[in-house]
Amino acid sequence: MLAKPRRNMTLIAGFRCRDGLILCADTQETISGYTKLNTDKIRGLMYTGGCINVAGAGDADLIEMAVDRLVDHFLLDDCQVTDWRRTQREIEGVLVPLFEDQARRNSFLPSEERPWSDLLIAYRAEDGKELLKISGTKVRRVRAAQCLGTGMILANSLVSELFDQNMTMKQAGLLAIYAVFRAKRYVDGVGGNTDILFIGDYGLTRIPTSDVQRIESWWLELEQSGISLARALTATEGIDKNAVATLADFKDTLAFYDEIYKEVDAVLNPTTKPEAGMMVTKILHIDGRRFFQSEGGAKRPASRNKKVDQQ
Repeated sequence: MLAKPRRNMTLIAGFRCRDGLILCADTQETISGYTKLNTDKIRGLMYTGGCINVAGAGDADLIEMAVDRLVDHFLLDDCQVTDWRRTQREIEGVLVPLFEDQARRNSFLPSEERPWSDLLIAYRAEDGKELLKISGTKVRRVRAAQCLGTGMILANSLVSELFDQNMTMKQAGLLAIYAVFRAKRYVDGVGGNTDILFIGDYGLTRIPTSDVQRIESWWLELEQSGISLARALTATEGIDKNAVATLADFKDTLAFYDEIYKEVDAVLNPTTKPEAGMMVTKILHIDGRRFFQSEGGAKRPASRNKKVDQQ
């Protein structure tokens, strides 16, 4: 009897912001015909030249194979590449042959049963940061934002309307959480918690699940207010202006996000900027407690958000 495939029928999203990169994903994993599990779909590694972070949708085992190959190459084989262009070529050199080999090995299967994966890879090198999309053997850079996997049509429509590449990570973080939140509500196969990773010049960190849920509740309240306003506008009776919330009201109720992002910013932009080879610190939140974890530092990457770099 063949084992049931583990499918990351998930939504993953990547954003290239003015001051860094964001990866976002739901956490639901489905074992076809059996059960649903919560799992971390954003995997990362630190190595000599920087950091590589992978979010994947599709066959869970194939995604884990891809991450294992990257770990082997960049950590165990001690890859010394430190610039962003060569880092991209190294990533392609590791993953494209893997996916080509898997395609050959499984070519006898019906198309719907063949293992597949879509990856978003955010990496930081010494001279810049990049966001890559890998679908099968196709690799390209993401210029602004990209959603992949189950729910991508809904999420991409929201992102195309709301995302601006000049946004900061603080601004785009709210949008990323909203896009996944909407997909979890309306798209079968997307569920669990929402995981969001911020990647800056000096560090990377995540928002705790409890804080993500507070932001989701804020978005839900905003949506419900919009529905109430639409009902009031189409009603025959007059509008009770005292009962209609304003945008200023909702901006005030979002003040808690400023406090959340202060902790994110403390990791991404530490007071003492690390030099190459030094250690930087990130804050981890586990069960309501704060933990500090050190990671290898690198020199400040040059900005790659200028138009000349986007050609």
